[in-house]
Amino acid sequence: MLKYGMVGGGKGAFIGEVHRKAMALDHRTELVAGCFSRDAGTNAESGAELGVSPDRVYADYNEMARAEGMREDGIDFVSIVTSNYCHADACRAFLNNGINVVCEKPLALTLPDAEELTALAEEKGLLFMLTYTFAGYPMLRHAKKVVERGDLGNIFMVMGEFPQDYLCGDFDDSSLGKFPWRSEPRFSGRTNSLGDIGSHIQFTTQYLTGLEIDSVCAKLDNIGPFGKLDTNSSVMVRFTNGATGMFWSSQVALGNDNNFALRIYGEKGSIEWCNEAAEEFNLSLLGHPTMRIRKGHSYLGEDKFHNVTARLPFGHTEGLYAAFANLYLDYCEALENKLQGKPYEINFPTARDGLHGVRYIERCLESNESGQAWVKF
Repeated sequence: MLKYGMVGGGKGAFIGEVHRKAMALDHRTELVAGCFSRDAGTNAESGAELGVSPDRVYADYNEMARAEGMREDGIDFVSIVTSNYCHADACRAFLNNGINVVCEKPLALTLPDAEELTALAEEKGLLFMLTYTFAGYPMLRHAKKVVERGDLGNIFMVMGEFPQDYLCGDFDDSSLGKFPWRSEPRFSGRTNSLGDIGSHIQFTTQYLTGLEIDSVCAKLDNIGPFGKLDTNSSVMVRFTNGATGMFWSSQVALGNDNNFALRIYGEKGSIEWCNEAAEEFNLSLLGHPTMRIRKGHSYLGEDKFHNVTARLPFGHTEGLYAAFANLYLDYCEALENKLQGKPYEINFPTARDGLHGVRYIERCLESNESGQAWVKF
């Protein structure tokens, strides 16, 4: 089994537990080291609950990276699941100590940091995965295959929206509960809705279509009680092939839990997909009735990367944990082959995808600050 360590993800943390449970689905990994919290007590308690030996529960990620990089039985990779502001420094520490990295998005809070980390990972030949969740959904992988084989023809429009309502209502500093860092620039960066969920629209659109962004025009709004960062963002996009896009993300869209949706329009067909019905999509082809394509059926074929042969039979939902597990499965297979000197494929989002995400955020901020001017990507 591959040995891994985790930075962040201590007691009470949401996303760290998702990563650990997802990895456990395929029994390819073992958690042997970690720096789970800045708080010493929580860190030690988390390590004990997770079965990590006390001598491999580290006070900070720099100490962890140095120590694990020097051990003969050191970790094969690290999973970084901290708040945004730690990502760049933590990734840098492990890359500099020769350790492969998995990291939550964003890759970094600044473009220079993202460029440095991408170059560092490539220079050192280390495997780096950004966990853009939606690349792990089987039906989006199949939709990608549909687009790649040309079924839609030339794409001319992409519509993406990601509305949530968890920041609706009246809040004060004492009632922010589990998400105060999302509204605090020193932890979250310069954006909230754009970086947190709008970046998923940008990545997933480019993942599915292969289109490259040419320029953006963005308006970021602060609606509600959070006076520091955006809670609603609207972005017009031009792609290098002449296609256009409209991306809307909001955390104050009352009546929406987590309703990410994409519509891709080409000259010969279109695809419509929604996260709240993630195991199917509508495929419309010129001259044919609209088809509902669903997970787990034989007509999807056997191509594992695009279909990830459904973990459960059709009619049984899988969801977020399985999507993360699919990403980790692709990453672990590549890492196992690499460590054994065998050929391997990169079938997961990389640091370069993370770099594109940071550039997207930077260019949208520049557009907003310039009075919604068009800004080259």
